[in-house]
Amino acid sequence: ELRAHQEWLGYLQPVGLVVAPAAMREAGWVVERGGSALLERQERYREALESLGFGEDPGKDEDEKGFQNLSDLLVNHLGWRGDHLDRGAEALAAYTRELPELVVSLAPTAVVPAASGDGTQLLVMELAAGQELDQPFSSGEHLWRASARERLERLLRGTGVEAGLLFNGSRLRLVVAPKGESSGHLTFRLADLAEVSGRLLFAGLDLLLGVSRVFLDPDGTRLMDVLRKSRSFQAPVSNALAEQVLAALWDLLRRLRQADALSERQNKPLLGDLPDPDPLQLRQQISAQKSGFARAP
Repeated sequence: ELRAHQEWLGYLQPVGLVVAPAAMREAGWVVERGGSALLERQERYREALESLGFGEDPGKDEDEKGFQNLSDLLVNHLGWRGDHLDRGAEALAAYTRELPELVVSLAPTAVVPAASGDGTQLLVMELAAGQELDQPFSSGEHLWRASARERLERLLRGTGVEAGLLFNGSRLRLVVAPKGESSGHLTFRLADLAEVSGRLLFAGLDLLLGVSRVFLDPDGTRLMDVLRKSRSFQAPVSNALAEQVLAALWDLLRRLRQADALSERQNKPLLGDLPDPDPLQLRQQISAQKSGFARAP
């Protein structure tokens, strides 16, 4: 099961940490790989895809398909209810943030309420059909050039909501941006999910954003729980890598010291007093003595 999670995530090539296969396995998430139910759902999905009408834009694929509305995807294919996307003015105002220094107001187009109790688990930004997710832009007189992804990340950090969804008709992106930690995201190209080769991706989308994972599963196994657990699984790996890098740095410094001492005994100063009067020249000096380093004990 761990390999199955690694496989479908590998197709998506996430940027940064979003969800860890080990966290999904611990939560008991099982990705469907076949069966009549999955085939029937994928067939309904394939038939529901719409042409997004990019034919007049030379920079777009005229055959690009997706959904005109995010609700169509979530409700008809992932089992959500209509009220799971709260578009009320009060809810949107609560998560709108003004950036006066940039003369910008950031606001979601919908919020996804917490599975239980008060609060919000996801902020949603729906873009114009075909709008690029990573292309910087400015609007009106605003001077801040930032992509839709950067704007959503800024909004997530400003509101304390840890994750959100970006949707432009042809792509759906899950963005994770917890306060004080690096952000990450993974993107589903919706047309790919209709292909035979995309069946595993279709199952992966349902695994992440199906109604059960987001709202109905027991505490500790829902989407937000797994996203948080993923960071705890990553922490030991990050710490181990940091220790390895630090150990390698100390080893490099010890070797430099040994090489310098050896060169002095041979009356061929390697560094001499260079570190004090001209430290910026160390790189050239080290490069010039590279062959000498190779012979040093």
